[in-house]
Amino acid sequence: MKFGCHPSQAPKLLEVAAQLDLSVVGVSFHVGSGCLEASAFARGVESARRIFNIADQYGFDFDMLDIGGGFPGQESAAISFDEIVADLGPALDEHFPPASGVRIIAEPGRYFVASAFTVAVNIVAKRMVARDIQEFKDEEAEDAVMNSVAPSMCEEPAFMYYVNDGVYGSFNCLLYDHAAVTPSLMRDVDKEEALFSTSVWGPTCDGLDRIMEHCLLPELQVGDWILFEDMGAYTMAAASTFNGFSKPSCYYVVDANMW
Repeated sequence: MKFGCHPSQAPKLLEVAAQLDLSVVGVSFHVGSGCLEASAFARGVESARRIFNIADQYGFDFDMLDIGGGFPGQESAAISFDEIVADLGPALDEHFPPASGVRIIAEPGRYFVASAFTVAVNIVAKRMVARDIQEFKDEEAEDAVMNSVAPSMCEEPAFMYYVNDGVYGSFNCLLYDHAAVTPSLMRDVDKEEALFSTSVWGPTCDGLDRIMEHCLLPELQVGDWILFEDMGAYTMAAASTFNGFSKPSCYYVVDANMW
């Protein structure tokens, strides 16, 4: 575990804390970003209640519960904020009602910022390859086109686009935050427009710097823009300047009706 302890280890830690005359004021838990079960939050509350009861036996007077973060802030999330609240609310009412005097706090950063930012990347290079020729194999990316062979007149093309941001920049969330991103364009795609197998790559020339292993897009050109919405959480904040590439610029906009 990267921090904290398993609930089963809490009694021993509280025993040692009591022996050392330490001041322990409550419990904090974090179910983890990218959690796929709304019920995990309720289970965290139940575990916290058991630890509160054990703390009483050691003479501690706990008065704070931190229910952590990881709350989704975008419509595309695997579970919704409402689903979490439907489980979390009753659990808090049962185990930590207002009469308990326990102060309940949370860490809702993701909820507030996830949908607030859109990343716009510019295509800086383009490669057309044969879709159905596989020079390389990637067990974790079966749909990805893995070759550098130009298509003949009889072969279906696929496209590799290299853009000016990647996993060492805003898209580090793909490596460290369980993120899944969806590309869109700054124009409507005509229903009759051909779509091609596409992969999107960052600018660093590192094989790890892959944003999309496979998606379907119309043919694009160098200078075109690709948009990725819901990029507010754990993106620019953890970006680096690996290989000398600058961090992306940030522009703030607001609807005139809200200004």
